[in-house]
Amino acid sequence: MCIPMVVIPATVSNNVPGSDFSIGADTALNTITATCDRIKQSAAGTKRRVFIVETMGGYCGYLATMAGLAAGADAAYIFEDKFNIKDLEVSQSCENGTRLSTFSNFKS
Repeated sequence: MCIPMVVIPATVSNNVPGSDFSIGADTALNTITATCDRIKQSAAGTKRRVFIVETMGGYCGYLATMAGLAAGADAAYIFEDKFNIKDLEVSQSCENGTRLSTFSNFKS
């Protein structure tokens, strides 16, 4: 018996082999970008603040990387590139009045 099928990948991780994009990843990225725009607007008048945004994605750093690019983050820490607590320390640029925004994809 031969039944014709169409399979559409739907995952927020966007890590399905053989596909460029998945439905859930685009929706999640749009939601993260809209939320970061709201955070930027509410924090526009403040100085010396650090915002860390944790994204979903499990073992895939696609959402953290793309959201960091879209929002203009100073750093994006993802699962594929190992990091420790020293990497998360506030840099000297934050003391000069510039804001540091960080996107991360932690997996415990």
